[in-house]
Amino acid sequence: MAPHNIASAGRNYIVVEDNNAPVFHDKPFITADAYPGSPNRDNVYATWTVFNTIASPIYGSMSTDHGRTWSTPAAISGSNVTLCTAPHAGACDFDQGSDRRGAKQ
Repeated sequence: MAPHNIASAGRNYIVVEDNNAPVFHDKPFITADAYPGSPNRDNVYATWTVFNTIASPIYGSMSTDHGRTWSTPAAISGSNVTLCTAPHAGACDFDQGSDRRGAKQ
């Protein structure tokens, strides 16, 4: 999945495409930091789950200019050895959705 910023008739559009057939992007959420005292005020955050044949990591992207441009998407979920004591790597990586309430403030 790759976001592309496209300008057309004075408006910006974000076009997202993924040409990988076994991958399914699901459960998109978008939110903005509206806290008056926050150093990240007005940043915009988008998260979504990427389902593939091995795992289902949650990805995120951030905009620091009110959504005009976006950071390169990155996996923001994963295993925590303290919380997941399963015997094989990736056993706890089956995330079923992103939720803005889980974002670190």
